Amino acid sequence: MIHLTILENDIDYLNRVSETFLLRYPDKLEIGAFSNEEAAYSNLSGAFSEVFVASGDFNIDASRLPEACAFAYLADMSNVETLKGHPAIFKFQKVEALYKAILGLFAEKTESRLTVNSRYSGNVKFKAFLSASGGAGSSSLAVAYAKRKSLTGQSILYLNLEQLGDSNLYFTGNQKSSFSDVMIALKSNKSNLALKLESSVSQDPIGAY
Repeated sequence: MIHLTILENDIDYLNRVSETFLLRYPDKLEIGAFSNEEAAYSNLSGAFSEVFVASGDFNIDASRLPEACAFAYLADMSNVETLKGHPAIFKFQKVEALYKAILGLFAEKTESRLTVNSRYSGNVKFKAFLSASGGAGSSSLAVAYAKRKSLTGQSILYLNLEQLGDSNLYFTGNQKSSFSDVMIALKSNKSNLALKLESSVSQDPIGAY
């Protein structure tokens, strides 16, 4: 479980976000919501699973943050990637996207690759669609298979490993990151791989991941 501290002047936003997080991710996040900067600092425990996000209205003193704490500002504009020298997360987005941004932030901060503890039980089946050359239809068949299984209520993860493959041609989602981010995390050996994977997954309206 990640210990998340939120510092925000907008009380309505603060209450909505914290309540929604608690409702959607009760087993994933422990929330501390504050509008007072000193109270927010006091809530930081120094635990391994620590994330602190604060409104850009504040000037956070990074020297007061625990060493293992991941930090980002909450930005009012979607095209802002950094703010005051720190990572920035767009505050006005769907809660699922906001949660994944927090997961990605934490994954970047953790410096050891951890064992993947899946929240799913039972057997996982893999279906590989391969062809000897391009244009044979393997991608189309894989997409059709994933969509069909999703429509029957099965949990499906579609992963395109083609050099020039583009899942966005067939599926829609609001995730900004991609599998290339996962590969960078894997090669750098400086991220929590399990969380990086989870933070990079999008879900199509039909249900496929």
